[in-house]
Amino acid sequence: MSLFIPITKVDVAQRLVYGTLSEEIADKAGEILDYAGSKPEFEKWSRGLSDASGGKNLGNVRAMHGSVAAGKFVDIEFDDKNKRISGVAKIVDDDEWQKVLEGVYTGFSIGGGYAKRWNDSKKPALMRYIPILSEVSLVDNPAVPTATFEVVKQDGSVEMRKFLSDVDFPHPSPLPQVEGISQMLAKIAVLQERIAVLENRPLLAKGNLRAVSKSEDRSGIKLGDKMPENDINTIMKAALSNPIML
Repeated sequence: MSLFIPITKVDVAQRLVYGTLSEEIADKAGEILDYAGSKPEFEKWSRGLSDASGGKNLGNVRAMHGSVAAGKFVDIEFDDKNKRISGVAKIVDDDEWQKVLEGVYTGFSIGGGYAKRWNDSKKPALMRYIPILSEVSLVDNPAVPTATFEVVKQDGSVEMRKFLSDVDFPHPSPLPQVEGISQMLAKIAVLQERIAVLENRPLLAKGNLRAVSKSEDRSGIKLGDKMPENDINTIMKAALSNPIML
């Protein structure tokens, strides 16, 4: 169920929002409300809340089909001739009321499940349905740029306001430009070439290594002994066995 019809009037002094809850017209999801079958469901939903509240609440109003209880319906009317259900909602939540005044919320949307669905006899492409109501929400479904609603101000004067469109909302600053894919691929190719060069280098010769004790290092080496000119290992042993102390 995605039927959406804009708010028509807002009374600032009493925090009242006027609008249509539902109507027998095709919606953007290819569905159409069956007014005759849906009217008893709306009456049952409203009567249940009225009985529970002692007549103070004729229908629960939420925000964006969420858990925020935005307000209540104080009047619901059934227009059998035009197959339309209208209502007047009193918004008690301060944050949600501010969104109404600012034109963020643009209409009502019914929430719940389906009691019945079937193909429309005259327009088989449409699915006719009867809802099971759980709530009606204030929603911010995009309205056409020219859509307006009437605001009755504190002094009784009437002002026409425009619903906020997408361009009215502040957008975050664009993210820093990221390198193009071609540049990134070029860098990856260079890294792959470097890796290939390293992989092709011959490995160092492997040998059997063992730990050498100090006694082995010093064996056969005495201060003043003549060392073979080309015996590097012997020379290093002699240097290590006779360090110069500073």
